[in-house]
Amino acid sequence: MDFLGKIDSKSDAILWAYGHEYYFQLNEISNGGIKKVEDGYELILLKTVMFCTPVQTNRFHLRISTDGKITILEEEVYEKDENACV
Repeated sequence: MDFLGKIDSKSDAILWAYGHEYYFQLNEISNGGIKKVEDGYELILLKTVMFCTPVQTNRFHLRISTDGKITILEEEVYEKDENACV
């Protein structure tokens, strides 16, 4: 957190999320969005949560506060491959 300081821009929030292994898809708005809220930012992002039988990616609705706290507001399975390993 010392590197970024206060999370006070969309780019700070996205960088912080990337540092915690979340990502978004540029071509799919339902898998990538950000908006400013009173105490930080809310984001829709993806994250791979299982890497082997199954490989599973979940979609998250997160809040990142100005002090860097990440709160999961919603989570759902986005994609699952029962016969794969990464």
